Amino acid sequence: MFDVSTAVTLEEAKQHLRVDHDADDEFIKRLILSCTQLCEQEILHGIIDREGTSGFSKDVDHVPEAIKTWILIRVAERYETREGKPIPWVEALLDPYRWRQ
Repeated sequence: MFDVSTAVTLEEAKQHLRVDHDADDEFIKRLILSCTQLCEQEILHGIIDREGTSGFSKDVDHVPEAIKTWILIRVAERYETREGKPIPWVEALLDPYRWRQ
């Protein structure tokens, strides 16, 4: 697996999901990571700076809100349904950040 920093913290995700227990923490962490990776694939650009590459942010505290929102919605979709049915307007959140070739 390639190096990726998550763009959303566990605490942010749990607050968004309204989860107040620790039983699903590992599952939520995996969802955060996979949704962060999915976001990077969608925009063809890193979100957080890491060795050798620059992203849109130097750390999780400075990630653009539209990107955080996209990731949180994707995490919620997968947490609630476990299958992730697409929500059309969510894709537009990433449009300003898509890396054009």
